This record gives sequence, structure tokens and C-alpha cells, in this order.
Amino acid sequence: MNKMFIELAIRNSNPKYNLVSRNRKTITIGDIKTEFVKAQSYKMSRMLIKNDHKYIGIVDFTMKNPLDNTPWIESFVIHKKFQGSNTSKQAYDYFESILRRKTNTCRLAVYKRNKSAVCFWVKMGYTPYEVKVREGKVCLLMEKRY
Repeated sequence: MNKMFIELAIRNSNPKYNLVSRNRKTITIGDIKTEFVKAQSYKMSRMLIKNDHKYIGIVDFTMKNPLDNTPWIESFVIHKKFQGSNTSKQAYDYFESILRRKTNTCRLAVYKRNKSAVCFWVKMGYTPYEVKVREGKVCLLMEKRY
């Protein structure tokens, strides 16, 4: 199966997040292609996350954000049916183990009104350090030091 369709299924399993981030419940293959081009322009890496041979998530990250020269997670999306279990934490822990080999800090932005995401990142050890408005939406900039 084409990886873009896998990403589309994962992202569209999260209509509440799509509504917060894109003002609509579903996204298209065109949106996935646009994200891919953006990721390339920012020199981001994209990983599909597997669990028991099934794709369950996506993480986009860069080891050197051009705005602050710091590693950033651009997106971390787990398929809705795997949320609420320990799977999201396990996926993040594995990703963090990769980061720890290369850096001692990581940053991300989360929409303030996405309460479940804010709670998740706080549980993962991230703390807010700044509030910004992106495209008219309030975001918490969060950081974790290892």
C-alpha cells in the first residue's frame, strides 16, 4: 500500500485534531503531498510507526529547526484506535530513545485547545516555555531536556 494512503488513514482517524489544526474533519491526499513538500523544505524526517506489523502512527521531526537550531517534533500522530492505551507512550519512548543518542533537548508546539495532546506531552515530560499564535490559533511551545 502506498505510504501516503497509510498516512491519510492515520490522520483521518483523528477528526477532532484535523478540526483543530485544519478547520475541517478530514484531509486529502493533496494535503499529505503538501506536508511532504513542506517537510522536505525544512529538512524534516518522517517516520511511520509500526506496532505488530501494522502502521499506527506518524512522526515528523527535524534535528535542527532553522528558527532556533534545536530539535523539533513537527507532528506526532497516532491512529485513533491505538490512543488511550500505552501504545502512544511506547511509540514516543522509542522515538525519544533515538533522539537521546543525538541530543539532550527537544521542542514541539501543541494547540492549546487540544487538551488531550497537552496532557500527553506533559506526561511525556514536556513543559511549556512560551505561548504563540499560529495562523490565529493559540499554541504552547513545549520543551523537554534529557
